[in-house]
Amino acid sequence: MDITEKDNEVTRWTNRLDEVARSYEATWGIDALPALVSDEMAQKWKLQTQRLNDAIIDKDLPALSKLVEASIRGWAAMDKQARDAGKVPRDAEAWDVKLESGFHLRITKNNTDAKQRTESGVYVWTLQEVARVIEKDFTLVSKIKQQLGGSLQSIEKIDFTKGDELPW
Repeated sequence: MDITEKDNEVTRWTNRLDEVARSYEATWGIDALPALVSDEMAQKWKLQTQRLNDAIIDKDLPALSKLVEASIRGWAAMDKQARDAGKVPRDAEAWDVKLESGFHLRITKNNTDAKQRTESGVYVWTLQEVARVIEKDFTLVSKIKQQLGGSLQSIEKIDFTKGDELPW
């Protein structure tokens, strides 16, 4: 399938909206704002989203440009209404561990939280990234944990500087 200029224009418009959406989602959480506003505004947003998706599918550029601009205004309106109602943006969730070596790891639920909790000197990983690493070497990690009684905390018992043999 060849990509046309029309496809590129659709991508430009959707990228513009995605950038705005990511900003609000970083503040409030993914899909959170519609649940924090009035039912009327939430319904308007739902209809707006359906119209936008239809314009994207149909590659209707005149409608898409208007709907993207309206969606950007919609994000701002929902943000304002939520704040005016006393709602506050959520704090990014993270779990930190700092080892005696000084290594500091922060694990977050998702990329949005990771962006909010980035800090110099701290390695920030999402749960999905941690799971991917474990999945990649699951057999090795499982064998090590099994030999160490189910916990990697006892790995300190092995003196790797002396070239101890692996326990399997």
